[in-house]
Amino acid sequence: MKGNVHKALTISEPFEINKATELDFDFTLTTMAEHHTICIVTDPTNIASYTWGNRCWTVAWTQNVSWDHNIEPQTAVGETRHYNIPIGLKHPGGQAYYLVFVQDSDADKTLGESTFSNIEFSQRPDLMLDINGVETGVFNHQLSYGSRQDFASNLIEVSDDGKKASMYGNLWKALELPTPVTITDNTVLSFTVDIEELLEFVSICFDEDLSDQKQARCFKLSGTQTTNLGTVIYKGIKQTYEGETKEYMIRLKEFYTGDAFNYIVFQHDNDGAARHDGISHISDISLYEMEPSCLEGATFNFDLSECTVDNFIAALQTKMTTIGACAGKDAWREMLSLIDGQSDSDVRDRIEGICAAAYTSETVEFDTLLDKEKQFVEEFFDGGNKWNYEVDEAAGPNLAKDASRITIATQKFDGNHAIAFPDVHNFEGCELRAAMCCYVAARDVDYEPEDNSDACYMDFSKSRQSSHVRDGYSIYPGDSEGNLACHGFAWGNDSGLAGAAFKGNTLFDVALKNSLYTSKEVEELPGAPMCGCVESMPVVSRADCTATEVTQTIEIQYSASNGQFTAEATITSVEHTDCGDLGAYYDGLVSLGLASEHEQKELAKHLVGENGCDAALTDFLGTKGFEYTA
Repeated sequence: MKGNVHKALTISEPFEINKATELDFDFTLTTMAEHHTICIVTDPTNIASYTWGNRCWTVAWTQNVSWDHNIEPQTAVGETRHYNIPIGLKHPGGQAYYLVFVQDSDADKTLGESTFSNIEFSQRPDLMLDINGVETGVFNHQLSYGSRQDFASNLIEVSDDGKKASMYGNLWKALELPTPVTITDNTVLSFTVDIEELLEFVSICFDEDLSDQKQARCFKLSGTQTTNLGTVIYKGIKQTYEGETKEYMIRLKEFYTGDAFNYIVFQHDNDGAARHDGISHISDISLYEMEPSCLEGATFNFDLSECTVDNFIAALQTKMTTIGACAGKDAWREMLSLIDGQSDSDVRDRIEGICAAAYTSETVEFDTLLDKEKQFVEEFFDGGNKWNYEVDEAAGPNLAKDASRITIATQKFDGNHAIAFPDVHNFEGCELRAAMCCYVAARDVDYEPEDNSDACYMDFSKSRQSSHVRDGYSIYPGDSEGNLACHGFAWGNDSGLAGAAFKGNTLFDVALKNSLYTSKEVEELPGAPMCGCVESMPVVSRADCTATEVTQTIEIQYSASNGQFTAEATITSVEHTDCGDLGAYYDGLVSLGLASEHEQKELAKHLVGENGCDAALTDFLGTKGFEYTA
């Protein structure tokens, strides 16, 4: 178009504009006019009705008019920009008969040059829900939910097949269900969540209306916000962190029931300064009525090499193909019904309990292993008792004799039994599923620990039972701690993995057999435990790594007569291997899906890498009001 233009083109095949209609086009601006606008007319007898409001969209302008919608960002002179506009949300709807182009230049009718191209109308796909086995389309008319929380210009993107809802930035949106949903005592909601970029919180809800000022209806699935959540349900709901994908099953009776749930709702809350940040996806949404499990009348067994939840479910799914009543059914759903559980977390907990029971007769307690009382074991891991304080010398203390139980325990237990993680404060929690020992001295006067790490600082508040003070810290600039040997291990996020089930064996190998008995490394940095979960240990540059490999068979049996699972492990061998650097080994767990990227970032705050101490000290001392200078 050149100069002042108000032109209409007839649409050869009129189509219906509804609330899910979108308009895409490319716009090129060569010379600016007063405004550059595209309109859709639905009155076949009155082309001029485009000025009646909510029918026009302007993408470049120097003059505002009352009958259009200005679309940001507007196109600058010399630019070509693509636009996607959800016109159905504003347009009054109806059959589209005319496409109107306006390049308004009343003051100088020769001014203005622009091009609209690649014009396409489309419909946002329906959101597809599986409701009691029936694929149900939910019309993609996105309504604002709640009280002034929605960022209206942000819309949920529904995949072409309708099975995935993708959300970007702040939005609170509701879609009206084609018919109200009834939620009973047996209704289960299942779906998959993928968090690509963390935000304040992500929730999914079913609600009677568009108000959030009533009984809780929404389940928080992810997010940094942990307070001021109002009625959002978060207790008992496992959280998904950035980079993670999780499947959920939630039995809704614990939270609400009723027969007039008209809306499915998505809360994607990031209402701070960065309202466009945060990316998540919710897919494969299903509502179904839980029925009696097809497994109840069956008796069966199967074997596993590692009794993890995923391995258990996979083996059960295979076994179900041989049980007539279970043909074509889902193992997760059948387990939820079998245990009368409330969520997938209940299923996981039950399977982990079954797997743990496999080692009951094959597990030796740490105190029994060393033939010592709990106090002795606890003091040892803190860096105390005579095994740490004494120095070997002729006619004096002799570790080989005093700690000969370590050799006996190695021969009798470590190779064919599971050793329980010690019940001492040093290993309570271990949220990152990683532990290490760090040594500063040796029992041999002619020996110093291998200097394989640098200490940055120790925050005494992280180990109050070891340091015996509420707060305080020590810092170690420029390798001032002297020789420091750190050695650790980590285990995956399922308690049935060999590294997790046999982490007591790994600790015994690292702390007792190798560090103490073989290398004679002892004692701790001031205020720190000698061994513990990484969260309670000094912040250091790195640590060596040991991994444990197990050859075993776990037999799982289910009996119809008593409705119980039993498990029994046959352990052939337990072997410990050098896995290099602990941080690098943890990266490998992340790549295998056995640890999350969130956990990886947290571990990096404790193992800061070569030359990482200066930055760690700067950050830590900054929290104390000090400025650190290297």
